[in-house]
Amino acid sequence: MSQTAEEFRIHREQVLEDLLHMYCSGMHGSDGLCPECTELLEYAKVRIGRCPNNLTRTPCCRCPCPCYSDEMREKMKEAMRYCRPYLRRHPLINWRFRFA
Repeated sequence: MSQTAEEFRIHREQVLEDLLHMYCSGMHGSDGLCPECTELLEYAKVRIGRCPNNLTRTPCCRCPCPCYSDEMREKMKEAMRYCRPYLRRHPLINWRFRFA
């Protein structure tokens, strides 16, 4: 069963949103997303929507032409580091995130 580029983009956005909710509740103690995390999520959704690699399904960490600004890239790395245990507990999400 193969995903289209649009399905892959939607899945990537959903996983990112879930991870940022977890990060924000753990680091900032909020029930929803704080303004800083909301800004990061909206920024990432725009970048994912414009990404030419949705067709090839290249993960952002392996992208030959990263589109995140340095500041946003560091914020995203921090959030991903925080959520690493979550990815280990959910091997299907981990596999899709790394190899899809």
